[in-house]
Amino acid sequence: MSEVVSKEAIANEEESGNQDATISAERGPMIPALLPHELYPPDQGLRAWISVFGAFCGVMASFGYTNIMGVFQEYYEVHQLAEYSPSTISWISSLQIFILTFGAVVVGPLFDIFGPKPLILPGVVFMAVGVMTTSVCTQYYQFILAQGLCTSIGSSLIFTTCITSVSTWFRAKRGAALGITTSGAALGGTIMPFIFRAVSESSGFGWAARSLGFLTLALGLIAWACVTSRIRPKSWHRGSDSINEEDTVKNNPTFRQLYVSPFSSMSFSLLTASVFCVYLGAYVPLNYLPSYARDKVGFSSKVAGYLPSIQNGATTLGRIIPAIWADKVGRFNIFIVASSLAGVFSLAMWVPAHTKASVIAYGAVYGFTSGPTTSIWMAMLAEISPVQNIGARFGVCSAIVSIAALTGSPISGALLGSNRQHYYAMAIFSGVLVLAAAGLAFASKLAYIRAKKITPVSTKN
Repeated sequence: MSEVVSKEAIANEEESGNQDATISAERGPMIPALLPHELYPPDQGLRAWISVFGAFCGVMASFGYTNIMGVFQEYYEVHQLAEYSPSTISWISSLQIFILTFGAVVVGPLFDIFGPKPLILPGVVFMAVGVMTTSVCTQYYQFILAQGLCTSIGSSLIFTTCITSVSTWFRAKRGAALGITTSGAALGGTIMPFIFRAVSESSGFGWAARSLGFLTLALGLIAWACVTSRIRPKSWHRGSDSINEEDTVKNNPTFRQLYVSPFSSMSFSLLTASVFCVYLGAYVPLNYLPSYARDKVGFSSKVAGYLPSIQNGATTLGRIIPAIWADKVGRFNIFIVASSLAGVFSLAMWVPAHTKASVIAYGAVYGFTSGPTTSIWMAMLAEISPVQNIGARFGVCSAIVSIAALTGSPISGALLGSNRQHYYAMAIFSGVLVLAAAGLAFASKLAYIRAKKITPVSTKN
């Protein structure tokens, strides 16, 4: 599978390179100095790995913060929002994931036009303001505005830009590069709960939230300084006097070209459906395992608050190690195996987990196996997309997936019930959806192989 994917990626790179060469010839001998796509080969170079480091920091700040919503969920249930049901409180985290993913439908095309730096800096500002203002919130609507909206807009700008930028720098090693990049989210989810708990116990909730705000601000500024793209922004085309009308049309795609035409590919459609199931079910344990441990197993609130750190610590390894394997044995193959295991473990370990040891073991095992499901799909999507349209394709997929991100936790909260007695129903809901994601990914792989076999015949006719 990886060989098939690589052939398409090489074809896309060659096509894009030929277009750049044509433009270069029209504009004179000095223009190639402005073409990073030609000057910097994929999969190598200091600039590429500096971008990975910067993107790692950006993802730690953005998605890492989103990954610790289980800590906030458990804290709000006991403190500021104790009068609200778990399902109602979970709308804060669902709104965060929804905006982070749905925002890609706007951020993706903007990345193709302007490049990374004009997007990351305002994202850092939005996120810093949102996290800082969360520290003074006391009412439900205030948490929705600060944490659910403001922080999430900034996270989407940073996260989408970082992921798309890294995708432009790598081809054969794209799985490993994106695995390292997205592991920043897991590492952030490991470190931040400890910071939050330590500071909240000594100085209160306000300073705990502000501490996270300073951390995300520093990480975001590192991302802004380091992240670059190998592909020249399309806005550079518009700034040239020599660009002709045909090039202008290419750089101003229609709504149909951006958001509808990708679904003419059965493989893309099935992959989008697979990722939809992942976001609908895979984040349920991250949000509700601390509450389950406290309500059903007898964990104290303090110890339960550290469970996301255990999960995210395992997820850090789960995003890096399988991603490296994926470049050798196939991204689809690793995704299918990992999501199958994650679904089975939810059904076989979470449902019957009634001891502290079993809950901790499930958190670690699920964290490792679910790691690839939330990272490798980005490399899979990039491989079946033309390199110059990666941002737009990522945005389209994320827009669909955002619906699942918005509704997953509230649906789980509704299954749980106001008396918090039906955790088994929520665990089954999560496990079945992740297993469905594996089946849809397998169907996407078959559709992609079939399309590659049919294409030469249709071209000849």
